[in-house]
Amino acid sequence: MKSNGSLTNGGSLLAIDYQAYADYLSQYVLTLKNSYGISLYALSIQNEPNYTATWRSCIWTGQQFHDFILNNLTPTFTRNGVTAKIIMPEESGWIFDLTSTTLNDPAAAAGVSIIAAHNYDGAGASTYSLGQNQGKGLWETEVSTFETFDPSIANGLVWAQKINDWMTVANANAWHYWWLLTGSSNDNEALIGPSGQTTKRLYVMGNFSKFVRPGYVRIGTTASPVGGVSISAYKDPSTGKFAIVAINHNGSNVVLNFALNGFTATSVTPWVTSSSLDLVQQPSIAVGGSAFTATLPASSVTTFVGP
Repeated sequence: MKSNGSLTNGGSLLAIDYQAYADYLSQYVLTLKNSYGISLYALSIQNEPNYTATWRSCIWTGQQFHDFILNNLTPTFTRNGVTAKIIMPEESGWIFDLTSTTLNDPAAAAGVSIIAAHNYDGAGASTYSLGQNQGKGLWETEVSTFETFDPSIANGLVWAQKINDWMTVANANAWHYWWLLTGSSNDNEALIGPSGQTTKRLYVMGNFSKFVRPGYVRIGTTASPVGGVSISAYKDPSTGKFAIVAINHNGSNVVLNFALNGFTATSVTPWVTSSSLDLVQQPSIAVGGSAFTATLPASSVTTFVGP
């Protein structure tokens, strides 16, 4: 395959090589399955197609995505029996201008399952109605920051709120941080520090990811019952298990009353991340009359798990 320009600082895939690229992606998925027993769930066409990078990269236009998906990638996946979902466009910021040409053509849109973007622009959570109204998944697939390494609970609460907002405001189906481990950079690119230090952002992410599992759906809550507190809740429709994630930004404890509506439990188990606790299980709290009372520690994230 050849690029229209340098592999770095720009360039794009030549249209004459679209089929070769579609064959390559198809074979990649099939090799993972047939040689290694890995069934790939989804595959992105291009990382940050709007960003001119100093490393190997490739720039795409909305029309190029449309043509490649419609004429090459979807037919090739279908022909070869590839069931991995197609992700696009994965722009560097929470923007989707390279997606509309594809989604406005029903034939091309049929091949796409997930609309994804990064969040390096620092934009707040927002929906993407063109994709979501078509039943496409909405994923945030990469984000981090580059300031001096900060493992504190203050930083952890920033990220906890971001996850909360992407779930409740954007109605996203997935949220991802950039790296788990960093090489030597003394910044916040990774969930674990340059010398192997754990961070509070790692644990608050666990307040969501440990308990909100594939197949769970978000259920309604009072988003901010008191100042400085954010609540989101999730349920497994098949088992009745649930998780309520409460973020307390306040510098003091907050006592809250929780009422369960449409599901029941005899008790809930809190798991707390705070300045002194790293996703630590706490004593169970009894539920009576579909309600319970709990204390949210100062500057903390608490996940109430039931039943």
